[in-house]
Amino acid sequence: PLIGLFMIDRFFHDWNVYSPIDQKMLDQYRFFRHLGFYGVDRENPSSVRRFLGITRAILQQRKSMIWVTPQGRFVDARQTDVPLEKGLTRMHGGTGTICYVPVAIEYVFWEERLPEALIQFGSPTVVPVPGTPADHQALHNDLQANLRQSQMELAQASTARDPRAFAFTQRRDPGFFFLYDLWREFMAAFGRSSRARARSHSHH
Repeated sequence: PLIGLFMIDRFFHDWNVYSPIDQKMLDQYRFFRHLGFYGVDRENPSSVRRFLGITRAILQQRKSMIWVTPQGRFVDARQTDVPLEKGLTRMHGGTGTICYVPVAIEYVFWEERLPEALIQFGSPTVVPVPGTPADHQALHNDLQANLRQSQMELAQASTARDPRAFAFTQRRDPGFFFLYDLWREFMAAFGRSSRARARSHSHH
């Protein structure tokens, strides 16, 4: 999530950016709503329908984007056999077109003392609203293939260890460090909450 905030601040600062998050997490840390997160309970059909309604409304707005983990969870950047969630193709229910852009992220130790984040933006897929089940399946297959291609290209560039294959991004950015501080505050609060739960459980 921190790298996601960085990319938004660096490349998409003039866009309205949103991202789904587990509803229980959002209920517990409500300030996430101010960062563009909105909740979904994947086990609750009514929550999923509400999620799709919110998502479609967002995508009807000008210069709005949604960031999702299409596998439904975070996975290793080189694990290319994880299927994508079927609902990915049903997020757009309005008129016009939608653009899907695959993004792969890998963390590596190269020449620096600290790890670096490598980010691969894949080729965009611009499509009209899928109509038939066959349209949805074809789009699903395309999105899955594009993401896996991005993962493989990133893996190749990573193992080649050639910094010239990447556009270097400055580390020091006041706007980003505001987001970083906010994220650290969240993680500190999350850690305190987890320890409190652990202590509570130990007393039972």
